[in-house]
Amino acid sequence: MADTDHAEVERRVHHDWDGDTSLTTTIVDAIAGLDDDYLSGDKHLYQRIDPDALERLFVSRSGIPRSEGRVSFPFGGCQVTVHASGDVLVRPRTGRAVSRDESA
Repeated sequence: MADTDHAEVERRVHHDWDGDTSLTTTIVDAIAGLDDDYLSGDKHLYQRIDPDALERLFVSRSGIPRSEGRVSFPFGGCQVTVHASGDVLVRPRTGRAVSRDESA
């Protein structure tokens, strides 16, 4: 029987660009919801990337929301991909992943 105590999954959440929650908070919460161990000392996103620049990548231009584009980067033990749609995908950087959808 396989050891399933530390099952590796991917997590998909949706970030509301018009909401009060920062993209940084959405990302860190998604990783922590997957497994706190994946943070592995990288508790602060700004140690890996510029959170303000990340938010600016997806800001609307001339009042028109961005509908295309994505950016992907490592954070903790995960690979994070942020889509212009607001979808944030977090998956372990090693091993096989099974999906757990947290979209609302």
